[in-house]
Amino acid sequence: MQFRNTLIVLALAVVIGGYIYFFQAGKPADEAKKLFNVKAADINKIVLKYPDQEIEVQRSDGVWKMVKPIKVDADAAAISTLTNEIADADITRIVDEHPTDLGRFGLDKPDAIVFISTKDRTFPGVEVGKTAPIGYSVYIKTTDKPDVMLTSGAFGPGTKRSVSDLRDHTLMSFNADDVNKVVVRQGDNLPVELRKEQGKWEIVKPAKYKADSERVRTMLSSLASARIDDFTSDAPANLAQYGLSKPELEVSVFTGPGQSEQSLLFGKKESNKDDYYVRRGEKPNVYTVHNYVFVDANKGLNDLRDRTVLAFDPDKVEQVKLTNAGKTFTLDQTNGKWTEISGSKSQADPARVRQFIDRVHDLKAETIVQDSAANLDKFGLNSPAEEVVFLDKEGKLLGRVEFAKVDRYNENDKKVPARTDYYAMSSASPTVYKIFEYDYSDLIKTPDQFAAPKPAPAASPKK
Repeated sequence: MQFRNTLIVLALAVVIGGYIYFFQAGKPADEAKKLFNVKAADINKIVLKYPDQEIEVQRSDGVWKMVKPIKVDADAAAISTLTNEIADADITRIVDEHPTDLGRFGLDKPDAIVFISTKDRTFPGVEVGKTAPIGYSVYIKTTDKPDVMLTSGAFGPGTKRSVSDLRDHTLMSFNADDVNKVVVRQGDNLPVELRKEQGKWEIVKPAKYKADSERVRTMLSSLASARIDDFTSDAPANLAQYGLSKPELEVSVFTGPGQSEQSLLFGKKESNKDDYYVRRGEKPNVYTVHNYVFVDANKGLNDLRDRTVLAFDPDKVEQVKLTNAGKTFTLDQTNGKWTEISGSKSQADPARVRQFIDRVHDLKAETIVQDSAANLDKFGLNSPAEEVVFLDKEGKLLGRVEFAKVDRYNENDKKVPARTDYYAMSSASPTVYKIFEYDYSDLIKTPDQFAAPKPAPAASPKK
């Protein structure tokens, strides 16, 4: 049995060896030479002929355009990859100088024919056939010679490009730093308008609020870098089928002194995908973009507002009064030293005090709940768990913050809370903020948490 298996292996080796000899043997090149003796940067025209269509791209004044089968901008990154693959393609072997049957190599009906031109020359076309059975090689021949050759590298697969591959996938063309106005429309909600003044964003409609400049910039950066996933239709007959006759979301950005406008409209999700249908307000085309583009752009009034609970100058704080569990204790600073006053004076740790002040100063809410002091009981703020008051050296109020937590129960279970919500409110406004649990836990303090560390006991004398 073992002898029989050995014979089978030897027979297969002879067959494969014969196939390689028949198809790949021939006059090898002394050394690999370039298929096109050209630099990628010098190519200014590429024609890709396929059995079912022809794609042509041209470069003019440094910009690549697609001229066939449609006239649109070309994708600079995709063209750069293609030109480099063309320029790097090598002829690794001449397989057959006088082939009698091109079908053996897939060259009787080539998968693609590639034509390139430079400023001074148009090269013969290169016909692309089958992939060779051994090695990462493809059979090719030029349109002006009969020789069947092998090329290695990415040239063969690289010629299989679609119109979508080579079209410009840029969704919006602006620099986030150049935007000075943004308008967001979410369905039937009132539009939110933001303007940038002296580098800071403010909400001006539907009412005036400070904006979270970092969130606005993140939104704009996401839109500026977003890419088109697919080109759905260049001339849609019915926008309603894409949900674009009444968009779910519209974002308009304005740049420059002349307030040049670019708008992006979001329709509905594509069936069974995470992509959204979109169109530019200035163009008829319908595209799809990934879900994250919609999520990053879908920001309403409270998403874009500044969520700072209390804005104050931490360097001016000279006294901190904390009230929780019905007891009040005071932290007082004199000559740079903090003293804890809670029945008896004891030294406080200045690092711990400063850390607490900075934590309150940096506190950002998870979301904004409401902009009035109505119904504070449902947020636990009629009897807060803690009140923090900051005073300056003259005893003037710098700001006050109140914290509360509320256990939320399901209707059918009043024993175990389904969740716990955490809230904050400050003297700066009647706004109620929902805060994160870790912020709440870190800011509820007792006097001992500010105490200075006790000195280590002295070492016992050696006997």
